[in-house]
Amino acid sequence: MEYLKSLLNSLSAQTTLPEFTGILFALLVSCICSILLFILYEYFYKYKQTGSQIHRSFFIIGPSVTGIFIAIQFSLPLSLGLLGALSFIRFRTPIKDPEEVGFMFALVAVAICSATFNFALVIILLLAIFILLLLKNYYIDNKFSSYGFGYFFLSVNPNIFDHDAFLLELNKILPQAQLITANKNNSDCHYQYTFNDMKVLNRGELINKFKDFPGVLNLDISFSNRSNSFII
Repeated sequence: MEYLKSLLNSLSAQTTLPEFTGILFALLVSCICSILLFILYEYFYKYKQTGSQIHRSFFIIGPSVTGIFIAIQFSLPLSLGLLGALSFIRFRTPIKDPEEVGFMFALVAVAICSATFNFALVIILLLAIFILLLLKNYYIDNKFSSYGFGYFFLSVNPNIFDHDAFLLELNKILPQAQLITANKNNSDCHYQYTFNDMKVLNRGELINKFKDFPGVLNLDISFSNRSNSFII
């Protein structure tokens, strides 16, 4: 009985909260970090069309996670109760892109750091994420990987259009371009090419190069990982 009383006394002693100004500052830092991560997602991954747009909830998730961890870190009974509650609560938010998983981890990390008043770690983490995104977007993607695939759609007049000459000119700009499909109807032909989007292409050059090619009726360029397409 005495052991139970001492245990309850020790648990109740851990419910002391920090000063109100400290809590307010932690929530403010978490809100600012949520906004910064939202801006980073918009800047680096806005071209993605398959995601669930989960970054729109950053403004709510960031301070909410901070508030939860501020509450539970000073109350062991509350933290144990939350752990028990989360053991049977299942979240089914659809996350379709790996980038969204990364940003969610980053958001939770800065929220926890804010809740535990590790503000120096928050700054270091945000700087590291920003530098890594810059390296990926402007160096690694161009040198070692790619943005995905590009697609070149062409409608031509078969009586005028010289496919061999066109493919020769296309390979000067897109060496890895390959013909996927070729369809012909009564009046025109339709060609579809694919190419590796290894760098930021000069789209104006593509447009000006092929829009006046003999026999070209319609030209459409699209990208798998970028929302830009050009129709002439």
